[in-house]
Amino acid sequence: MNSRRFAAALTAASTVTAAALAITASPAFASDTTFSVTVKHSNGTIVSTISGNVKWLNRSVMLTDISQYVRGGECAYATVDSWMLNRLVDYRTTTVRCPASNYTYTLGDILINGNNLDDNGDGVPDGLYSAVTEVYINLYDKDHGNDATQVRKR
Repeated sequence: MNSRRFAAALTAASTVTAAALAITASPAFASDTTFSVTVKHSNGTIVSTISGNVKWLNRSVMLTDISQYVRGGECAYATVDSWMLNRLVDYRTTTVRCPASNYTYTLGDILINGNNLDDNGDGVPDGLYSAVTEVYINLYDKDHGNDATQVRKR
């Protein structure tokens, strides 16, 4: 085989291989996809844990399959704050849960809306273009003032 044919065959094979890799290769996602936050007493006893999945949407974020464990005799609740460039976009607060015995609650899904940016601070969403870039999941021990936070980023 002469050198021109060999070079042409090598170029064709490289192109086919690159195309096949482009079709089959999975994209690399750096976004966080799960969360788990635990709040404890100062002696290390677990008060509550909340966990679930993070699904990043175009401008918003959905927390899915959320479950919260609360130790019997304790009270706990969570807040979820969403941010874009150091500006609060949206937030949610869960119900305060105070079981008599250890219990795991199924909370379902929480949508954090990226369209709720209040740019002028009047408490009314301005409808400005925004996209949630960070979500803070905060868990609170209602009776003892302990808290824990986990940040999830797009």
